[in-house]
Amino acid sequence: MPIYEYKCNACGFTFEDFRPADQADGKCHCPKCGKSKVDRMLSSFATGGKTAATSGGSCVTKPSGGFR
Repeated sequence: MPIYEYKCNACGFTFEDFRPADQADGKCHCPKCGKSKVDRMLSSFATGGKTAATSGGSCVTKPSGGFR
């Protein structure tokens, strides 16, 4: 199941949610304030290829800037 990133328009909190692809744009509530005013964010994705294996880092990375 894919991981989607969301940002709450009410409090600004960013969070991730596991959900089926056909429900990616479905109703979602902010885990911090409980409001349903959230937008799905455009997120990067990582693959487990030669570059990821030789970098010594994790396959999944998050951009800096308030992600929790």
